[in-house]
Amino acid sequence: MKQSITNTTKIFLAAMAAILAAELLSLDNSISAGIVAILTILPTKKETIRTAVSRFLAFVIALLLAAVSFHLFGFGLTGFLIYLAPFIFVCQIMGWASAMAMDSVIISHFLIFGSMTPEHLGNEILIFVIGVGIGIAANLSLRKNEADMKRYRDEADEQIRSILRRMSERLPLEDKRDYNGDCFQHLDRAIFLAEEMARTNYANQFRKGDTFDLRYIDMGNVQAHQEDSQQSSDAAADCGFSQADRRRV
Repeated sequence: MKQSITNTTKIFLAAMAAILAAELLSLDNSISAGIVAILTILPTKKETIRTAVSRFLAFVIALLLAAVSFHLFGFGLTGFLIYLAPFIFVCQIMGWASAMAMDSVIISHFLIFGSMTPEHLGNEILIFVIGVGIGIAANLSLRKNEADMKRYRDEADEQIRSILRRMSERLPLEDKRDYNGDCFQHLDRAIFLAEEMARTNYANQFRKGDTFDLRYIDMGNVQAHQEDSQQSSDAAADCGFSQADRRRV
């Protein structure tokens, strides 16, 4: 809940700032600057920057295609549709799917203007730059989530210790038919959550790539699979572990 409130506040303020900036510059379609800012804000810094660059490149191509299409077919539905088809094709080839809607909305403003004069071009370029720039700035505050990372890491460690304790307690027993291997499912879940958080933290770093958490979780993953494999291969026949565990190897 806390994270949702934080994200909502950040996105709202970024959109408002972009709209106000466009209004201060007396730009037409100032609301679009806020929409661009909203679409620019993504879960991590690296993802935000990478997507912003791809959308900028797509925007340049969109302007070129629109200029040709509108010049040949006019500033109407026909001209826009003829621009749209090759633009979608280029975005699909280049992996710029996220740019198709945002850039095309900006291009549609030229239908309202009825021209692509330098003044109109400057207006739309500023709308794009303001929205993307403020969206990127809003995400610069993202930092490593140390608290959640520690919690997920500790949970995975505790699951591993629990499995080891359970193995040591059950190995001497002759009857192990009630063993179902659920502990490994809980461990897999704990490692998955820890790994997701580690990757998110890594993607929120620019200057240095602190890979400690990723390497730590990878070591835990290897250890978990070694324990599972050891338990399945060495103890299954003698200790009666379930077929479900043996299939995990």
